[in-house]
Amino acid sequence: MLDLNTLDGSTWDVVISGTGLPQAFLALALSRSGKKILHIDKNDYYGGSEAAFSLQEAEEWVKKVNEDGEDDELSFSRAYTLSLSPQLLFSQSRFLPSLVSSRVYRQLEFQAVGSWWIYQYSTGSEANSQPARLQRVPSSREDVFTDETMSMKSKRSLMKLLRQLMQQDHDQENEAESEVDQNMQFQNLLETKYRIPSDLFDPLLSLSLSLKSMDTTNSMDAIPNIKRHLSSIGVFGPGFGAVLAKWGGGAEFSQAACRACAVGGGIYALGREIKKVDEITDGGQSEKLHIYLTDNESVKSRYVVGSGWDLPEQIHRERVHPYSRLTRAIMVVNSSLEILFPQTSENGPVPAGAVVTIPSRNSGPPAYLLVHSSDTGECPANQSITLIQLSFHDAFILSTLSAKSLMITSFF
Repeated sequence: MLDLNTLDGSTWDVVISGTGLPQAFLALALSRSGKKILHIDKNDYYGGSEAAFSLQEAEEWVKKVNEDGEDDELSFSRAYTLSLSPQLLFSQSRFLPSLVSSRVYRQLEFQAVGSWWIYQYSTGSEANSQPARLQRVPSSREDVFTDETMSMKSKRSLMKLLRQLMQQDHDQENEAESEVDQNMQFQNLLETKYRIPSDLFDPLLSLSLSLKSMDTTNSMDAIPNIKRHLSSIGVFGPGFGAVLAKWGGGAEFSQAACRACAVGGGIYALGREIKKVDEITDGGQSEKLHIYLTDNESVKSRYVVGSGWDLPEQIHRERVHPYSRLTRAIMVVNSSLEILFPQTSENGPVPAGAVVTIPSRNSGPPAYLLVHSSDTGECPANQSITLIQLSFHDAFILSTLSAKSLMITSFF
């Protein structure tokens, strides 16, 4: 029988390092197939980059306290759950079948993500200026019909685009035409094929959630995401197409999968890190790897699995797929921001999430704000959580957002 106080000398089929989303679901699948799993994490919490923290845990994680903050406006630490990697789950997401087949969804509570908003900068001269404001993005054909800010010409052009995108999901004859269109730059496609006016470029880019600027976003990247958005609406419920997991987003997915793996016999050890991996040359052993952990313990296993952040450099493989660096920030807002969460359908639920897009003023990538209401359980009542994501090279925008956060709330 395994001594749970020590792992030293134990033997496993697979050792998995890191409890992030991919590792958690892999561990669950392997445990259900009868494999003997040791799942470790160098951190003392679950979730990896998808973790969710209480306020105190977040302060410890960043290793400093905001000296300019007003602590008397914050509630007790456990009243907050701050997610490092908030997730939007569309009904047409490729991740959804994994949630269903693993039965992890049964342990989760989902809430609607309602409106997409676009921040519109002030325009005109000082004497005759239009103030900055938030404009709701038409996310469906019904929204286009009821929008009072668009001209009839803009509505016809936008309806043509939305109608063709929806038809491409059901009409195989459009497949060849779609492939040709997607080789174009997104902006060029909108201008030349659909005659979309330039004031709708940023709203359409926001539906794609592109992390690139408008003039560098390829149609091959933007169009499938917009189609996913449109085809997801109404599947989970009337008036919305995406949901978020209550209490912590991606961290809830990881922890639910890890709990299910533990039920299947997987052993979990947080605060353990893989320091070194040696190959066993003795051909008589079925285990091929000797894995050295912190605290001078070692285990044997046939396989070891983990991300680049969870494994020692000696066994890193050359990265095959390109990646982008992102900058994220989490803000606790002393306002419910209730106006961001209107019902999007007469019989639909009150959303707990909203997406706000802030376009760049210098042809750079947009910044995305995922706003969570207190209904998510991530903060006390009359407060909200704003999670900001933008390209690493445009991180300077964060200082502007922080400095003007009070001004932005006045537009709601």
